[in-house]
Amino acid sequence: MRWRFTLLQAVACWALGAGAQAAGVNTLPQVLISGSGAAVAVDEKPQSATEGQVLREQIEARPWLRPAEVLETVPGVVVTQHSGDGKANQYFLRGFNLDHGTDVSIYALGMPVNQRSHAHGQGYADLNFLIPELVDSLSYRKGPYLARDGDFATAGAVAIDYVSRVDAPFIAASVGQNGYRRLLAVASWDQIRLGESGTPGRLLLAAEVLGNDGPWTVPERLAKNNLVASYAEGDLNQGWRLTAMLYRAKWTATDQIPERAVKSGLIGEFDSLDPSSGGKTDLAALSWQANGLNHQGAWRASAYLARYSLDLYSNFSYATDAQHGDQFRQQDQRNKFGAELAQTWRYAGLGAAQSTTVGLQLRHDRIGPLGLQLTQSRQPYATVREDRVDETSLGGFIDQATQWNPWLRSHLGLRADQFRFKVRSDTPANSGDSQAHILSPKVALAFTPSQEIGLFANWGQGFHSNDARGTVISVDPDPRSGSYGQAVDRVTPLARATGTELGATWTTPELQLSAALWTLKLQSELVYVGDAGATEAGRPSLRRGVEFAAVWQPNKAWTLDADASFTRARFDDGDLSAAYIEGAVRRTFSAGLSYRPSQAWEAALRLRHIGPRQLNEDGSQVGAASTVLNAHFDLGLSRNWRVGLDVLNVSNTRFADMEYRYASQLPGEAAPVEDRHYHPGEPRSLRMTLKYSFH
Repeated sequence: MRWRFTLLQAVACWALGAGAQAAGVNTLPQVLISGSGAAVAVDEKPQSATEGQVLREQIEARPWLRPAEVLETVPGVVVTQHSGDGKANQYFLRGFNLDHGTDVSIYALGMPVNQRSHAHGQGYADLNFLIPELVDSLSYRKGPYLARDGDFATAGAVAIDYVSRVDAPFIAASVGQNGYRRLLAVASWDQIRLGESGTPGRLLLAAEVLGNDGPWTVPERLAKNNLVASYAEGDLNQGWRLTAMLYRAKWTATDQIPERAVKSGLIGEFDSLDPSSGGKTDLAALSWQANGLNHQGAWRASAYLARYSLDLYSNFSYATDAQHGDQFRQQDQRNKFGAELAQTWRYAGLGAAQSTTVGLQLRHDRIGPLGLQLTQSRQPYATVREDRVDETSLGGFIDQATQWNPWLRSHLGLRADQFRFKVRSDTPANSGDSQAHILSPKVALAFTPSQEIGLFANWGQGFHSNDARGTVISVDPDPRSGSYGQAVDRVTPLARATGTELGATWTTPELQLSAALWTLKLQSELVYVGDAGATEAGRPSLRRGVEFAAVWQPNKAWTLDADASFTRARFDDGDLSAAYIEGAVRRTFSAGLSYRPSQAWEAALRLRHIGPRQLNEDGSQVGAASTVLNAHFDLGLSRNWRVGLDVLNVSNTRFADMEYRYASQLPGEAAPVEDRHYHPGEPRSLRMTLKYSFH
């Protein structure tokens, strides 16, 4: 019945929009409203001060340590790592340690990157398949304010798109310190016809091979293979694209290490306490994206199919089991498919320019085996749990945009989401079915007293889903736990978030400024603990913050950008003695300076500062701040040849990429010891790239 109710709501919303036109509303092919220096449709104008788009030119001028650092083009986002480079990164935004992606929604080529009910953690978002040279644009929206954004879009949402063609085919070979080597080949062809009478399209092929050992005493032996093929017709207004991806990575991981082991001389800062940790990831995906204009307005559609697997071996507590050690294996295999269809009607009504967007989104994950095993040197000796999961969601949304006059615009949005969970566990008591639904209203007001100034007010609700296994669990399956076999609480399937924001922008041809004051309240920070195979009850939380961003381009050669964020993150249940949220970063700052006087050469500097982060709930332990400077230089040697140099961590700063505080036990210790654990940031390294273009 709940499924029928949700579907009925979405169909009714669609029918209302169509009915309005049938009733005689004066429709227009496309309503354009001048403002902010350009003529754009009402529904395409920004709804908040903290949304935007990063273009290819901005991405090309940055030095990269890891592919996922493409996300750091979003003001306030920080990307780090606590394990091997084949594993999903840690993401920080708005006072969240997003723990691989729990509270930020990430899409790439129309496909959701976040993995639901994942073996390692809910919302796991592995972006290591990205090829930065192919990224055409990155769109971002912070907060739960856009009706189109559903699961995981509480702190924000990001959508990444690739180019469909390159100016000229090229081969780029990179080498660097610590065994870094990379080969990338990209080519595209225009005027490709699928049939004799077909519309000419564009074919793009890309292949990447990468290896890296890193600064670690136990070489990382990262081996990554990446293939991309796409065919596209048309353009952003009317066209379609089909993209296929094949990706594989293998690596050995140096996980975070305890501070006491380094201080005592037991290990060095880049040593490992379990040299057999690491993993393997495979991804095969097919995505289709289409959009077009019609007499009613515009439409878009997408669909995807993916096969994914992960084998991950980790050891974070080392030797509490004196016989076997504490290594464990997390196994995830899944097929997932989904689709989205949305129509925007643009028309005049009530004396104002109007647009109504209605959409449907479907996703299904068929997961199994989904396992957690205890291992020694990657050899299993006990199974904590093994499950098969089917998780399906159906979402419908509507957004009503109205340009009341030249200086006032409003957006009213509503989402309806329905989830169904089916779990079949090797422990029968932990098997079962569950379902949940949630409504998420959204409101946005935009004031534009002049073409340069924009003022925004936002309120909205969103959610993140919790692991399907946690919604039906009955007993603790972990033999390492003191509550093994005892009853445990189930999690709320969908945790609601409520956000508010006041923001302002000032835009001129040379200067762009933005500022925002925001709050975000989570009903519960419930999580599924993949390392233990059980649920962990969370608490309600409240985050408040202020953000600033600026881009200054005094001429075509120089670009300076900077952003800063300040956040206060606390649990919101009245317990002041333990109110701090672990992993919450208090402030971030980044700045970049690039100089490109001509196509012949360019140079860029990039500074990133991460402020203190809380390591425990009473606030007594705080992780240290860090500041890292990277540099990029690129020079054209001839029409065909270019050489590039990236200097990462220019000042060779010693810092912690990630920090935690928990109990672990070293070999020879009688009992676990509470300690700071950290993953050291990589020291200075140089990477040189030689590129040949087939002009």
